[in-house]
Amino acid sequence: MISRKSKIVLCLMIPIIGFTSYVNGHYFTDSHIQKSVEDDFEPFFRTDPSQPKYIPDPPKLTEFDRDILKICGDGGSYPSEKDFRSLLDSPEYQGVVKEIYDKLDHQVITPNAALGVFKDELTQIWFAGKGSKFARRGENGETVGFRHVFCGEPDKSKLGASNKEKSC
Repeated sequence: MISRKSKIVLCLMIPIIGFTSYVNGHYFTDSHIQKSVEDDFEPFFRTDPSQPKYIPDPPKLTEFDRDILKICGDGGSYPSEKDFRSLLDSPEYQGVVKEIYDKLDHQVITPNAALGVFKDELTQIWFAGKGSKFARRGENGETVGFRHVFCGEPDKSKLGASNKEKSC
C-alpha cells in the first residue's frame, strides 16, 4: 500500500511533469514561433471588411507617394539616390516638397537651410552609405535607410524584421 506521504508527492509531481512537457513542446520549438506569427499578429491595415474595426484602413496614397514607391522598384531591389533626388526636383512635386520643407522648419541638418541644401541633406540622410555618420548598419553590412523605411527588406526572415513585401 502507498503511504499518504507518497500519494502527496505523486500528486505534486504529476502536474510538474505535465507542465514541463507542455512548456518544452510549446515554447522551445520553432513551430510555436511560426504559429504565433501566423495566428497572433494582425495586419497593419484592414483589407477585408470582416476584419476588426480597430485595424485601420490602408492610407490613401497620393501620386507623390506612388512615385516614392516606384523608386523602390521590385521587391528586393535597391532604390536609387539619383531617382529620389530627381523626384525632389520634379516640377510637379514642388508644392509637396515645399510642404515637407516647411513642416521640418527648413532643416534636416543645417538650421534654416536654403531649399537646395535641404534637398541635398534629406537625400544624404536617406541614402547615407558606408562611412557616413548617418549610415544605418544592418547585420549583413550597410543598409540604406530609405530602403528600410519605404521599401522593406525582403531578405530578412526572422521575427521583428521589416515586412517581406511592400505593404502599400
